[in-house]
Amino acid sequence: MFSLAEKYTDLNLLYGKKTEEMRFFDEPRQIEAFTDQLQYYFNWIPEMQDNRARYLYKGWKSTREDTRDVIIDNVERFIEYGEADLDPKIEEFMNQLAFTYEAMFQNQNDGRSDQYVCMNVLSFPTTRKSSTISELNSLYIDLDYYNLDMTREQVLEELDKLVEDKKIPRPTAILKTRGISLIWLISPVFFWSAPAWRSMQSYLYEQLKHLGADTQAKDASRFLRTVGSIHSKTDEKVIMDIYSEDRYDFNSLFEEFIGPLERKKRPKNTKKYKKKYKTSSKKVVKHFWTMFGYNTPERLRSLHYAYLCDLHKIAELRNYELKGHREYMCFLHRYWDLCVFGDPAEATKRMLDFYDSFAQIPGEEYSHDALMKYTYSAELGWREWLKDLRYGYNYSREKLIEVLKITDEEQSEMKVMIDDSERNRRKNKSDTERRRREGVLERSEYEKKRQDDKQNKIDELKRLLEEDPKAKRKDLAELLGVSGPRITQLKKEL
Repeated sequence: MFSLAEKYTDLNLLYGKKTEEMRFFDEPRQIEAFTDQLQYYFNWIPEMQDNRARYLYKGWKSTREDTRDVIIDNVERFIEYGEADLDPKIEEFMNQLAFTYEAMFQNQNDGRSDQYVCMNVLSFPTTRKSSTISELNSLYIDLDYYNLDMTREQVLEELDKLVEDKKIPRPTAILKTRGISLIWLISPVFFWSAPAWRSMQSYLYEQLKHLGADTQAKDASRFLRTVGSIHSKTDEKVIMDIYSEDRYDFNSLFEEFIGPLERKKRPKNTKKYKKKYKTSSKKVVKHFWTMFGYNTPERLRSLHYAYLCDLHKIAELRNYELKGHREYMCFLHRYWDLCVFGDPAEATKRMLDFYDSFAQIPGEEYSHDALMKYTYSAELGWREWLKDLRYGYNYSREKLIEVLKITDEEQSEMKVMIDDSERNRRKNKSDTERRRREGVLERSEYEKKRQDDKQNKIDELKRLLEEDPKAKRKDLAELLGVSGPRITQLKKEL
């Protein structure tokens, strides 16, 4: 992995600096114009001389008024609810367009509501995905501290402590919105450095999650708010404090906080041997999805059914409040229901029934039309999953536990949403019960029996030596049924 500066050695803007070489202002410089923000993020692009296509993405939220009849006519998959409640519904959705660096300066957005810009550079003007990233030029973390009843001053004090303790690098800028967004400018690196970049993002998230770090804001194609725009929920203008105009050298930053970038090579002429496991003649089926072959559609569908059961169990354990997770849980419900039963209409109906069971909380309410719109990507992912089982939304257990914030106590009630520690606990419990059924003693009973046997051997040895003090060790071992060295050990206990 190397930065762009290694290819274009005459471009000073592409060189990053080590942590100790970074220069920070005594007082932060505040900017309130979108053009200043663009230049701060992407001032290296005009210096590039390779003629590669580079696009910056801008997004903005819009609203559209649709009646229920219009939705049913345009989207056949939506369920028809009848003639009642046909009042127009206001739906919110995200628009996005790609611009070149020069064209983006002509697109002013100061004073408009909910405007966003992608933090990294992409290769295509039609697709904003992590797979189409061209260069990565920043690290960032969203801190939603308002969910933790913390003030901005308390968060900034905690950030200073983390920087002093060298847990995180000092941010080069802070974007002030409803919460705050921490930004670290880095020397631009090519798209093939994405795995290392994601590792750095995950490290920063782990260090900052106690301050309300957003787990959803870790992908390379993420939108952050633009300076000068208005946050619709607070009606406040978004501003940015700049602490440094230097860029961190990504390679040095990675090595300082995570470790060396070099991959260890396996020595030559060595073979890998597979461990041979003992198999039992009697197969015990612990879970219903294990009755099917590995990675078969039947096994995956039964596993998805177990995920659905866990989803309902989470709602039950949390008294159906589910603050902050309602939309995501409805999305998961719709997707897993489709993977199990394959009926789009019924999956949507059951998803809405699941949502209707939630407790009513102000600010956490969705109309049925909006919920169907927000979770429609579940159906698109399911259709991709039908084409190839590798596609779709195949979330890992760790990801689900992290996003849904499943506690250890809740995991004890789950079927599949469990981490390694809970899985090991269940395995140890199962192994213990099996050993008890097979007659294996508990540790305390085993130790007591062992001590009793030892004492009996000592008493018997003492009696034999009283009868024949000159008895040989070999003869004593045969009489007691132990080895010669064991006789020596027992004599020391006399």
